Amino acid sequence: MRVPAGRHIYRHIRFIIVFIFGMLTGIIIFLFIYGQQLDTLIIKVRELENQNVEYLGQIVTMEKTEKLLKSKKAIVKAIEIHPKAPNALIATESKRLLIKDLSFLKDRPLEHVANFHEGLQLLLGNRRYTIENQIYIVQLKTLVVSETLHVYVEIKAIPQL
Repeated sequence: MRVPAGRHIYRHIRFIIVFIFGMLTGIIIFLFIYGQQLDTLIIKVRELENQNVEYLGQIVTMEKTEKLLKSKKAIVKAIEIHPKAPNALIATESKRLLIKDLSFLKDRPLEHVANFHEGLQLLLGNRRYTIENQIYIVQLKTLVVSETLHVYVEIKAIPQL
C-alpha cells in the first residue's frame, strides 16, 4: 500500500481556503450594499411614523381650532421644528421628541406663547436626549412665534467618557 504525497493534501487545503476567503468577501460586499439600503429604509420609516403622528394630531387639533375660530383669537395651530443635526436619523428622532415636548403649546393664544418665550428658552436651553445610545444636547437658536411656531435648534453629540 502506498502513502499519498503530502503536496496533494496541501493543494486541496489551499483551494478550500481560497473558497472560504471568496465567500467572506462576497458576504462583506453583500452586507455593505444592502446595509446602506436598510439604513435609508429605516430613516424613511421613522419619517413616515412622525408624519403619521403629526397628521393624527392635526385631526384632533382641527376640531379644537374650529371651536376657537368662532371666538376669533389668534392661536398657535402648528409647531415646526427645524433641526441642524449631524445626520438625518438624529434629525428625525430629535424632531419627534421636540414636537412631543412642545405639544402643550398648540391651541394656545399667541399672546400667551409670546409672553412665555423665556420659559421656552429655559425648557429648550440645554435639553438632552438619548438617541441610538448616544446623548445629544439641543440648543435653541431661534424661536418664531406665529400661527405656526417655528423652532430652530442645533443638535450636538456629547462625547462619552
